[in-house]
Amino acid sequence: MSWRSRNGLVEDPRAQDQYRKLINPWSDQEKAVFRKKFSKFPKNFVKIATFLPNKSVGDCVAYYYSSKTFVNYKALVKKYRQSLLSRKGIDITAQGHVEGIRSSRIDAP
Repeated sequence: MSWRSRNGLVEDPRAQDQYRKLINPWSDQEKAVFRKKFSKFPKNFVKIATFLPNKSVGDCVAYYYSSKTFVNYKALVKKYRQSLLSRKGIDITAQGHVEGIRSSRIDAP
């Protein structure tokens, strides 16, 4: 007779996923907050969960992996970073190189 550990074994992962969605569904507002915070803190699910009071870190991880097939998270992060740079006065070309920096000081001749 041998002993087999069944700790963490999920018999039907699809059923478990459906159950999780029914217990604590994501509202449109929570999805928008998740996308906004993900663009600012990519894959930092602990930080993102702090902005979603009804969601755990595990909920955020599960939502990310279930939604990444229809949400382009890389594009969200890129768009956020470009907007951050443009607010700082740095222009980025299509190749990702810095074109110029707007300076706030005046150089004396």
